[in-house]
Amino acid sequence: MSADGLRIENGLCRKNGLCRKNQVGEYDCPGGVQARTGILGRRPVQGGAEFVLLVSTCALLTLLLFTWKPALVHWRLQQGRQRLETRENRQALVPLRAALRLAPDREEAILLLARSHRRLGQVERSGALLGYARNHGIDPDRTNRESWLLQAQTGRLREALPHLSELLLDPRADGMDICEAYVQGYFTNLRVHEATQLLDVWQSQYPADAKPYFMRGYMMQSIGDRKASAAAYREGLRRAPHNSLMRCQLAEVLMEQQKFEEAGQQIHLCMKRQPDAPEVLFTQARWRFDQGKAGEAAAGLRRILSRSPNDFKALRMLGEVELARGNFKQALQPVAEAVRLRPYDTTAHNTLGSVLRSLGRMAEAKPHLDYVAEAEESLTRMERQLREVVDQPDNVELRYEIGMTLLQYGSPEDGSKWLRTVLDLQPDHQGARQALTHLLPGGFSDEPFESYPTTGAHRARYSR
Repeated sequence: MSADGLRIENGLCRKNGLCRKNQVGEYDCPGGVQARTGILGRRPVQGGAEFVLLVSTCALLTLLLFTWKPALVHWRLQQGRQRLETRENRQALVPLRAALRLAPDREEAILLLARSHRRLGQVERSGALLGYARNHGIDPDRTNRESWLLQAQTGRLREALPHLSELLLDPRADGMDICEAYVQGYFTNLRVHEATQLLDVWQSQYPADAKPYFMRGYMMQSIGDRKASAAAYREGLRRAPHNSLMRCQLAEVLMEQQKFEEAGQQIHLCMKRQPDAPEVLFTQARWRFDQGKAGEAAAGLRRILSRSPNDFKALRMLGEVELARGNFKQALQPVAEAVRLRPYDTTAHNTLGSVLRSLGRMAEAKPHLDYVAEAEESLTRMERQLREVVDQPDNVELRYEIGMTLLQYGSPEDGSKWLRTVLDLQPDHQGARQALTHLLPGGFSDEPFESYPTTGAHRARYSR
């Protein structure tokens, strides 16, 4: 007799005579009860609800297994797009890298990550991702458009300019990106007239955007037009009052105009909003130093260096401040580190030479002071040439001389950019081509991305 009152005799259910043995050796009873053959005294399993629950659970788990990953990738991509739309380019890297780790061949993840790196000026990373996209046939139209923007932004106008009209006629959702990249390219080539024209278009098409005013202000500041620079920064801040970087640039211009009280007001607003931002702390330190508050300036610079020990500007300025205070030993370490980071910087060499001389170490000071003396004439001539090339943007020899001066006494990266502008205007210029061949690892190539690895492994490196 079973626990449910079933009598099982010789493998037959005798409860009501209606039970039938099924294929798995159980008796199907009309009352919904089953008895397994040969197992007496065991409570039969309830067949309906438990089975349905088990099947439903398995189906749900299977559904989750196949849908959670695409859903997470979609969410991460959406986060990245939103941050790119608000120009939070560095913050966009986190969700986009996460999306690329989850879906290594997802077109959207590769192209948006390339855009983030481009906007941040990380040319090699952007180029590597675009090279991978091109070699693997990823959305050729979008890949080409993003490549043209990278070429423009890096000053490769020979490759980029033929596509500008096409991009402006069909901007899609990239109008501001197109303007920004090509303005940057024009300015890299000191084509101020063309840059100004495109800035006018940008401001008329996107009147609420603060970025063109920031770029106009920076360009005017760089060529010494402080009045126009300050006016542009003010217009930008009307549209983006919380942009501390733009406000710091305005304060820098005001200090150059000897308007220290107004500069201090701008810095005070920055400190209220972003008291720990390095650019804010640096601008405040410079203002304090100019106001004769060298001790407070040094404290602010050390605060920057406690978080960013290799901040070149803070290291160099701390050396200058401590030298002015007569603290020669305290000045030595930061300015020596600044020279190590940028061995071409004449201001850092001059400060280090002065510190060593003040410490009585003349033999060590001499090479630094000699370097400054040798560079002074060339750099003075280059400043004049920079003003001339604004009015003569197609003067190849002016550009070549500026590039060669920068290779000797300035940033090699800046020097190579100027020499590339020579080849944009005159592709067979042998002097520029030879200089670039000696300068660049593996030699010079006209191909914009040829030197960038484009393997899946290299692409994966940028998802970390």
